[in-house]
Amino acid sequence: MLVIGVLVVLASIYPFAVLEKPVLNWFLLFTADAVIITAGWIFKKDFLEKNLFSPRSIFSGLTILHFGFPSILLSYKNSFVNKAMYADINSAILMVLISLLFYYWGYKYVYGKTKHLKLADVTPSFNETRITKTIIGLLIAGYISRFLIIISGGYFQISRATQVEDLKGPFYSIFYTVEEFPLYALCLAAIALWAKRESRTKRKWSFITLTIGLSELLYWLISGRKEQTIMAFLYPFIVYNIMTLKLPSKKVILTFIIFLMLYFPFNFYYRYLLQAGGLGAVNPIEVLTNPEFLGQLTEFEDMNQNESGGLLERINLMESITGAVSIKNHGKWESFPGENYVSAVYSIVPRFLWPGKPEFHYGNEFGHAVGILYPRDDITSISVTFIGEAYLNFSFAGVVVIGFFGIFFAYFYKLIFSSKNYLTWLFVYLTILPTLLYFGGTFTLYFGGLIKLVPFSYLIGYYCSKK
Repeated sequence: MLVIGVLVVLASIYPFAVLEKPVLNWFLLFTADAVIITAGWIFKKDFLEKNLFSPRSIFSGLTILHFGFPSILLSYKNSFVNKAMYADINSAILMVLISLLFYYWGYKYVYGKTKHLKLADVTPSFNETRITKTIIGLLIAGYISRFLIIISGGYFQISRATQVEDLKGPFYSIFYTVEEFPLYALCLAAIALWAKRESRTKRKWSFITLTIGLSELLYWLISGRKEQTIMAFLYPFIVYNIMTLKLPSKKVILTFIIFLMLYFPFNFYYRYLLQAGGLGAVNPIEVLTNPEFLGQLTEFEDMNQNESGGLLERINLMESITGAVSIKNHGKWESFPGENYVSAVYSIVPRFLWPGKPEFHYGNEFGHAVGILYPRDDITSISVTFIGEAYLNFSFAGVVVIGFFGIFFAYFYKLIFSSKNYLTWLFVYLTILPTLLYFGGTFTLYFGGLIKLVPFSYLIGYYCSKK
C-alpha cells in the first residue's frame, strides 16, 4: 500500500514537475492525495475478497471518483462556475477526508468480522413458484403505472421536473414509485438466476433476466433518466458479484466504462433536444418517429464539448461541497441545525393524507445560493451531496451523520451473510443501494423514501421465501 501511496503522490505532482503546470493550491493537492490513498486502502480490503459492492467499497470508490481525482485537477485549475467559492475548498476537502473515516468506522462497528459467504453454494431460500408470481405482479403493476405516466405526458425526465398537470396532486408520487417495480422484478430474476439450482432452470432464469434487463434499459434510456438506466445495467452484475464472489469479466467492465463515457454527454444532448423542441410532454412514439428530432440527434458529435455535460463534469462534486461550506460559513444559508434530517420524519406521511405537504428537494434553491445557476433558472437542480448537506446542518460535526450512514448500510449488508433468510435481505439491500450510489442526493428525499421502501421490499422477500 505504501508503494501505491507513493505512486499516487508522484502522479498528482507530475503536471507540476514534468509539464511545468502551476499549482494553485498545494494543500488541496496533498489532501486530495490523502483522500485517494485512504479510500484506496479501504477499497483494497474488499476488492481482494472480491467484495466489490459492499457499502464500504462503494463509498470509498465513489469518494475517489467524485472528490479525490477532481480535487487534484482543481488544485491546478480553478474551474468553478462561481470562482469566489474556491477560497473555501480547503475546508471542503478536509470535510471529505474526515467523512470518509467516520463512514469507515461506522461501517466497521456494525459489520465487524462478518464472513462474506459464497451464497451461490448455499441452498436457496426462495420459493421458485412464489418468486415467479411476484415478478409477474411487479411487472404488471409497473407497466400499468408506466402506461398512465406516458399518456399523461410525464414520461420524459424534463417533464418530471415540472410535474405535468395530469400527474400533479396527492397521488403523483405513487405513480413514479410503482413505475420502478419492474426494476425490482429484475433484481428478483437475477437472484433466482445465481442461486444454486440445476442447469435447465438456470437457462430459464437467464432468459428472464436478460429479457427484463434489456426492456428496462430501453425504457429508462429513452426516458432520459440516468440513475435508473445505470441500475438496469448494473443490477444483474451486482447480484452476480455478491452471490458468486466473482468479478464481472473484463469485457463487461470495459463495456460499462465505454457506456458511461458515451451515455452522459449523449443523455445531456438528448434532453436538451427534447426541451428545445418542446417534446418533453409528448408521447415517446411520436418523439422517436420524428424525422427532424432524429436528424438533430445524429449530429450529436458536432456539439460543443463544453456544453455536452461530459463525464468529467458530471463526476466532479467538489464544487457542490465547497458551495455548501461557503454559504454555511458566510451565513448565506438559514436553517436550524438538523433541519434537513428532522423533515425526513414527517416526509413519510402520504401526500393524499397531507395535500399541503412541502416539497423536500432544494437543489434549485441551493444552486442559486452558491451562485451556480442563472437567476431565472427555476428548473435546474444542483447536487447538494450527503456530505455537503451534513456540513450545511452541523458544519464539521456533520461527519457524525456520515458515520451513521455507514452504520445503516452495514446493518443491512451484514444480514445478507448472517441471516437464514439471506436472499430476502439481499433483495432489501438491492432496493436501498441506489441511495448509496448517488452521492448527489439529499437525506429527506432518499432516506425518507427508504422508511417506506424497506418494509415493502422485506415483505416481498419474506413472501418469496415461504415454502
